[in-house]
Amino acid sequence: MNASDHASLDGKRILVAEDDPVSASFLHDALSGLGARVYSVDDGERAWLAACRERYDLLLLDCRLPGMGALQLVRALRKNPESASRQVPVLATSAEVDNALADALHAAGCGRLLPKPLSVEQLEAAVRSCLHMPASPVIDDDAGLEASGSIENRDALRNLFRGELLALTAEWPQLCARPGTLRERLHRLRASCGLCGAHALDHACAELAASLDGGSNIHAQATMHFETVMCETLWALRAHDDGSVMPNDQS
Repeated sequence: MNASDHASLDGKRILVAEDDPVSASFLHDALSGLGARVYSVDDGERAWLAACRERYDLLLLDCRLPGMGALQLVRALRKNPESASRQVPVLATSAEVDNALADALHAAGCGRLLPKPLSVEQLEAAVRSCLHMPASPVIDDDAGLEASGSIENRDALRNLFRGELLALTAEWPQLCARPGTLRERLHRLRASCGLCGAHALDHACAELAASLDGGSNIHAQATMHFETVMCETLWALRAHDDGSVMPNDQS
């Protein structure tokens, strides 16, 4: 299975409301490249009209759109019984993330506030989480082999990686109380993820690190997601050692 096989968003209809041309182009191209059908608008009024008129699978709204930003749009859409997209999931984006904004968006019914700039991987992970779609394989054998150079090296690195994750699990409560130390630990863990083909955990690391400067609800969501993916990764590593069937193995 290559990247394009598991990256597709299966034709999901996504309304992107972004007034910055560079950001709009990035979001359109990234989501289209992942298989989504993207509909773009550049101000709050057009976003409002589009969301009222048609039902999308996801709304991706900038917080500072001309006329009506993400928070105002979410509040208005949730209150309008005639809006076609009244109940659909919402992600918001902002170059300036703070606790008050994140908490207000969460209370209004927005799934997550994403800090800009963000990578394609972070964008895909957030969209998949919001839409409850299956993620990429927890452990990618081919990527691990390419990074390590041989099956023997890959398996040896994964054995060390498993020990690193077990140690992290034991230290987790203390790390969560020390944001600076946690940020540094996540940075080191991402290097190990790359060598072992643990893409899902790498994305969760990036998301959690970004959330350290966000609101309390955003951080809580990212922490929960990270803990889930870390457990899934440990399970996958154990299954690999035992010769068991992996969760994404269809054979």
